[in-house]
Amino acid sequence: MEKRKAVFIDEIRGYFGGKNLLTNIRYFDLEAFRNHLRQRITRLGTIFTDANINLIISCLRYIFYKAVEWEMIEENPFKKGKSPILKENNKRLRFLYPRQRLKRSWRLVTIRCGTLWKRPSIPGCEEASCLV
Repeated sequence: MEKRKAVFIDEIRGYFGGKNLLTNIRYFDLEAFRNHLRQRITRLGTIFTDANINLIISCLRYIFYKAVEWEMIEENPFKKGKSPILKENNKRLRFLYPRQRLKRSWRLVTIRCGTLWKRPSIPGCEEASCLV
């Protein structure tokens, strides 16, 4: 985790530079930094994921939180606007084995037809959409 934090801090330093003081960074700069990260190419040739951008933004937020706590700055720029955290897509694309598909279709038959003993191919099933 320490290596990861070092990468985050290097990313923050690379954008804001050593010349910028914490007191000079405004909320607008935070949004510009987030948008910069969304377009930035990683060393592997891909763009940053929303989860990685959120981790970097959280690291920066913590830096400002500590700066306020240690009285280095008066106000945290994160509190001046809407949270720059991105909504992550945590849904997974999943493929089922044939046995799992059969089990899933039986569950649908049970829900839609009311009984486990009716199969979708039997005319007794009220809905033809039992097969999925």
